[in-house]
Amino acid sequence: MTAVHTMTAALRLRAAQAALPSLRLPAAAGGRDVVAMSDIPAGFQPFAYSSAFLDAVGPLYEGSTEEGDLILGLRIEARHCNRRGFAHGGLLVTLADLVLGYALGRAAEQRGLLTVNLTADFAGAAQLGQWVEARADIQKAKGSLAFANCHVSADGQRIVRASGIFKAPPSR
Repeated sequence: MTAVHTMTAALRLRAAQAALPSLRLPAAAGGRDVVAMSDIPAGFQPFAYSSAFLDAVGPLYEGSTEEGDLILGLRIEARHCNRRGFAHGGLLVTLADLVLGYALGRAAEQRGLLTVNLTADFAGAAQLGQWVEARADIQKAKGSLAFANCHVSADGQRIVRASGIFKAPPSR
């Protein structure tokens, strides 16, 4: 990538950030932008689980469908974007992996399922400021292997289709 392309991408990202000032609050520490709870759709609350990795990816929020199925969501921030101003594909695949694993774990009443296989197909992209949701469709939750599919949407438009196979961790 040339210096001109890099500078152009950075200018586009700054312009997108400036167009969405209501989504940013001054960070309390470390200069990191924080999403305001008022920017989170009704029915969502901070995700109940935490780790150093999830904290770096998030903030993540959880909600549920009318049937009680898990939905994970997040608001795309500048730090989630690639040089072209779109949410990085790795972030979207991470979100799919998380919702698949946690949804299967809840259904199987088993914590800490391990990802055996994860495939993803991209049909679109998420941009700075968009609300992204991941929803799982469980195929089989009990037994030695668990199977589920997932759709990731940006502001209601499907952008990723993912499929995962998970297994229970070995007994210690």
